Amino acid sequence: LRATPPAMVRVTGAQAERIVVVLPSRVAVGQDFWLALRAEDRYGNVAELPAGSIHLRPSAPGLSLPRAIPWDGGPLCTRFEAFGRVEAPGCYWIDVVQSPGGLQGTSGVVGTQLRTAVQFGDIHGHTYASDGLGTQEQYFAYARDVAFSELTVLTDHSLFDDKIIELTERFNEDDRFATLFGREWGDHRGHRNVYAATAADVAAIDGPNVLELAAGRDVLVIPHHTNASTKNYWRNCDLSYHDEQTQRLIEVSQNRGSFEVEQVGGPVVDGGYGSSVQAALARGMRLGFVGGSDTHRGTPSGPSHPLDPYYNSWNSISGLTGVLTDTLSRDAVFSAMKLRRTYCT
Repeated sequence: LRATPPAMVRVTGAQAERIVVVLPSRVAVGQDFWLALRAEDRYGNVAELPAGSIHLRPSAPGLSLPRAIPWDGGPLCTRFEAFGRVEAPGCYWIDVVQSPGGLQGTSGVVGTQLRTAVQFGDIHGHTYASDGLGTQEQYFAYARDVAFSELTVLTDHSLFDDKIIELTERFNEDDRFATLFGREWGDHRGHRNVYAATAADVAAIDGPNVLELAAGRDVLVIPHHTNASTKNYWRNCDLSYHDEQTQRLIEVSQNRGSFEVEQVGGPVVDGGYGSSVQAALARGMRLGFVGGSDTHRGTPSGPSHPLDPYYNSWNSISGLTGVLTDTLSRDAVFSAMKLRRTYCT
């Protein structure tokens, strides 16, 4: 039998509505820093900009960088290495303005005085290999080269095979892009992701009884969309199914909404089942926080999108996980997560 290749959908960006500017969070005085730019349409797709210039304005003196970048026209999605240098202590951001057109964007903050760097990424997403869109290779490439994440994890449902292991190893690059091993399992007690720094530990969690299978292994188990029960294969999380040694983190927000509180409203699109993040804390569970997209179109860190099976039109930006570690490597990221040195956007 001839294998059938997966169906592919090529997405072309509509008119650009914003420019996303990405910087590292912590840079020492006298050190170079990278800068990444991406033009986006209203759905977060990469969009084209006409030929012209992109002007950059730092928030204060102390950064040495070009004041304009010439642009020949076309899709804008690029990272510039050693783009600028920090010349004086402080916290800075960079505003950009397209010319002609006037499209604008503002970076996050880069600082010299942070005690620990924050590495950002999406640790929860799916591809066509389970129940989504896009190839697994595209998933990693999107995280690194489009979202400009510093870390990511592919968590296809139940699946964990040689292809996932190969891609996770291939894309992992110290000081540039960290990848962990992961997979998702779900049953009537809720949906949980499994994470580890070694493939063998994730491979061993080969069934929905994740906490029992994780015993004695160096893994993390993270429940998600805990306070939701809107489909017959979604069940709100059973918070009594818990092990404090492995279930040390909980996902607060993703493309389906926020699960921080019980009361429905605003970004809380489902709830009231007694399984929110605040309900878990009220039970005395000691938990750190993470965020993600739970993308089902293979675009980690990407916003909710009409092509995603679980599209929410209100959500124009994905949740992210911030990991506090100066060293951007697989082991350092995993160690920081185990210590709950994380937060959720």
